[in-house]
Amino acid sequence: MFVAMQNQFSLTVPEDFRHGHFLDGFAIKHRSEFKHYCNGIADSAFLSVSTKLQPGQKILVTFFRQKHMEMVTSFEDRLAFLHQQDGSVFLGPYGLALIYRLRRDQIFLPGWYMSLDNRQSLPRDINGQDIMFPVLGMHLSGIHPDPGEVYDFDLWGENEAYDFGDFIVCFKLHKK
Repeated sequence: MFVAMQNQFSLTVPEDFRHGHFLDGFAIKHRSEFKHYCNGIADSAFLSVSTKLQPGQKILVTFFRQKHMEMVTSFEDRLAFLHQQDGSVFLGPYGLALIYRLRRDQIFLPGWYMSLDNRQSLPRDINGQDIMFPVLGMHLSGIHPDPGEVYDFDLWGENEAYDFGDFIVCFKLHKK
């Protein structure tokens, strides 16, 4: 159903990383670099992310894309796929923020990059209905005088349909 993109890469959790404090600091430092930055991406909303990172940990990152353009997949389809990947861990927005901060050069295809997690680890929308998960979007602006990459950091609902232009981010901790 999904195929790995060829740009698998590693990153190291920086020494200044502190779970429960990283996202708010990231927003202060980087919010102005995004076309859109969702206020819901905050440490208080993601304290129960499934995997809590520690400084110095090494993470292997792989982007997956649907095999067929005409296929539409659900949140559950994508989450089930990640559960099938041996050693995958769920980092929520922490993983996406680290990619942006440390390795955004690896996001070379325009699209939305999803960091999924188990239902109990994700916040709900304002009505308490939909599970919300973080996405990092990269788009090519092409608008003069600022051609180049434009980024968004947002939350999407579980009941949306996802297609060929969306990527699943699979994180794995390097074994020592």
